[in-house]
Amino acid sequence: MAVIISEGFGDGREHSIDIKLFVKNDQVTLRMRDDCRAFDVNQRIAIMKPENSYSHIGIRILRSIAHDMEYYSTLDMNYLTMHI
Repeated sequence: MAVIISEGFGDGREHSIDIKLFVKNDQVTLRMRDDCRAFDVNQRIAIMKPENSYSHIGIRILRSIAHDMEYYSTLDMNYLTMHI
């Protein structure tokens, strides 16, 4: 959520974030939806430099605990689903 706030709230507008957590058959799914600027966490992970392990530490932690992360943006809404 810190990424959503730091990356998406810099335009002076009010925004909303909707977070849902689902648990089914020992799988945890976290879904975040917001109306901020588009931010594809998977693209950011792809360009992060592995030698700088403190850069984007929040994203690195999320990636280490999630076995799958899906992102898409449509109709000015961003959707990030993480399977843990």
